[in-house]
Amino acid sequence: MIKSMPYFLLLFISIFIAPACTSTSPVAITPNKINTATSSPNFTGLWGLNKELSQSPQDQLKENIKKPKNSQRNQNKNNRGTGQHGGSGSGRGNGQGSNDADNKQKNTRRGHLPQSLLAFLKSSETLSIQHEEPLLILASPDDQEHIYTDFRSTHVSSNKNPNQKITIAGWENNILIIESTLNTGRIIQHFDLKAASKQLWINTEILTPYLPKPVKFNRVYELIKAASE
Repeated sequence: MIKSMPYFLLLFISIFIAPACTSTSPVAITPNKINTATSSPNFTGLWGLNKELSQSPQDQLKENIKKPKNSQRNQNKNNRGTGQHGGSGSGRGNGQGSNDADNKQKNTRRGHLPQSLLAFLKSSETLSIQHEEPLLILASPDDQEHIYTDFRSTHVSSNKNPNQKITIAGWENNILIIESTLNTGRIIQHFDLKAASKQLWINTEILTPYLPKPVKFNRVYELIKAASE
């Protein structure tokens, strides 16, 4: 009986110690999520384009499709090199000529964006935004779009523009990232609110096989009228 007492004493102590240890295990994850959602900026208001601070999308497009100065010189050298073969080289020359024609046609197509992408190059003078998480309504004189900021995808298509557009948006810290996917390419926009200066910076990036590299430009909007006014 005396030998068995330490065992029961150890069992008695473990029963009271176990709850005390498990009571400190929960991690405060929920408050962090709530703080992130409530601290996100609100874009509601009427915004006017600041042309001095904004970049011209058309100018950025021209820089994108501009060929390097030595590209034509290198192409002429390559053409002269292929024309110096004799004998059976004539057959290869004809094939090279057809390839050059195809390349020129492809370059022409790549230098002209389809209408669905050209719409993103237009800078609206005003931008009206209604924002109540998780819904964001962007309205310009020519268009209106409903976007959800909780990574809920939206599908937009109409008779005027049969190309379907899928848009997904979400927060990265205090910046709202909106990504739209079309059959002609992708558009990524970063909405960054500068509360101190009452400015909304919208960085746009267009990725498409019609261009040799992505087109990037900034638009800066200043607050004209707040929601409470």
